[in-house]
Amino acid sequence: MKKILYILIFALALAACKKQPFLDVDKPALTVASSGGTEQVNVSANYPWTASASESWIKVKYTEGESVLTVTVSSNNDTDGRQGTITIKSEELTKTISVTQNQRDAIELDEAGRLVISSDAQQIDIKLRSNVDLTATVTEGSGWVSVLSVKAMVPHTVTLAVQANTVRTMRRALVTFSDKSGKVSQQIMIDQEGKPQVLRVDFKDVRVFQVPLIEAPPGSALTGFVFWDAETEGIPYAKNLFREYNLAAGSLRIEAHNAATLSFSDVDGLTAIDLSEF
Repeated sequence: MKKILYILIFALALAACKKQPFLDVDKPALTVASSGGTEQVNVSANYPWTASASESWIKVKYTEGESVLTVTVSSNNDTDGRQGTITIKSEELTKTISVTQNQRDAIELDEAGRLVISSDAQQIDIKLRSNVDLTATVTEGSGWVSVLSVKAMVPHTVTLAVQANTVRTMRRALVTFSDKSGKVSQQIMIDQEGKPQVLRVDFKDVRVFQVPLIEAPPGSALTGFVFWDAETEGIPYAKNLFREYNLAAGSLRIEAHNAATLSFSDVDGLTAIDLSEF
């Protein structure tokens, strides 16, 4: 019995001599750029410690017995920021380090990189998404394209005013969307068609009326539309287009953008031809 008592006293003495554990870190929070990076955290502890990360994009590295924890964060390709934690344990103590990584700054256009528009004066709404303060600048074509508004919301809508093209040739503008620093940008190219060559034809007392033959300059294809009678939706021009009538009168309008020659040799029943804009 006396021997057991000595053992208990010895165990109590050892427990009383055990050091009070402590644990601390010099960086309780880390903020990392979207490109990722490596940070070092000094860990103060009087007992062995371990570290683990809550997310796969956070890697921790340390050597037992040393006081430096190396934290490596991979790049963030998402347009949203992300958060995670590192948990350090020693004895019954726990310290948590929060890790915040910034988002990838981005401007994403809903449109393709190029728009082709008619020669008419018009307004164009460009849809895009951005997580930066956005500006829009017409870097080419500022004489006929201007920025009307940039709506400050996500997603953004940028409204452009386009003047009518009064010449036959196509023209091009370049609009640049960027953040205030100019580090993040996207561009959209706007090609405006030249003023079309318009041919108006009236006819009557025909059963079948075929469009006049129009040819494009050598090496290029004719682009244009045929509008029959009062129809507002055009049909892409083709030399074999025709319409059947029951001895009735009719009319058509052809809008061509690169016509070279025009022939009426196979067309009967014409009552009027207006070539003033052709």
